[in-house]
Order: sequence, then structure tokens, then C-alpha cells
Amino acid sequence: MSMISRGTGITHAVYLENPDIRFSDQNRKRGCFLMSGENSKKVGERIRQKRKALGLSQEELAERMHVTAALISNYENGKVDIKSSVMRELAGILGTTVAYLMDGDPEIDTDIRNLIKIYLTLGRPNVQKVALEQMKILNGI
Repeated sequence: MSMISRGTGITHAVYLENPDIRFSDQNRKRGCFLMSGENSKKVGERIRQKRKALGLSQEELAERMHVTAALISNYENGKVDIKSSVMRELAGILGTTVAYLMDGDPEIDTDIRNLIKIYLTLGRPNVQKVALEQMKILNGI
């Protein structure tokens, strides 16, 4: 499950109900996503896909992150746990969201983020309702 932070409009990942992700007390404190089985492979595949779409080699991505290419390879092959701070950094460099990398959630482009920010700043529920109705009318719903 993912949510959008009210203050920033940035997508954050919340994974407490996902059985494929486990937290030990030590790793929870360190902010690690502990992925098992298929989920870790899918995360790695999405990292690889986004890296290649940007035309980056593992070495180039590693250089941007100030890590080794071997570590990037381990991320992409699901061999190591990824700290949440590293996942955010990866998402930023790869031009995507943590929610996309972790769960394959649809990516949100800048225009949609701006619409969400504007909607959230409207504040009053009745004003938000009117704005939503106007969007539906514009879309012919």
C-alpha cells in the first residue's frame, strides 16, 4: 500500500501488510526493506528496467550513488536488502517513485503531482468535492 504525503505530494511506501516483506527489529531501526523471494526479484527487475531506459550502465548508476557497481548488480538481482533511504535515492535518480520500484504502482508524472498538491491545498471538503466534480465534467464522466 502506498500513500501520498499531504505536505509534499511525494509518494511514500508503506509495506507493513505485505507478506513478502519482513522487518527484523534491527533492520526496522535501520530502515531496511527485507524482501523475500519473487518480490526482491521484481524490485531488481524494475530497477534494471528504469536504469536501462535512462541509458545508464550499472557503473554509471553506481557512480551517481557513490557505491560500487557490484552493489547495483546485487540490488538488481535481489541479493541484498535495500535501505529505505537508498530506495528513495534510487527512485530519485531513476526518475520514478519508491512505490513503483517496490510494488510496480503506476508512476505519477509532474502534472498529476501538481494536481494532487493543488487538490490537497483546497482544504475544505466541500471545495475539494466541487473540484473533483469539475474534473469529472472535464473528462466526460
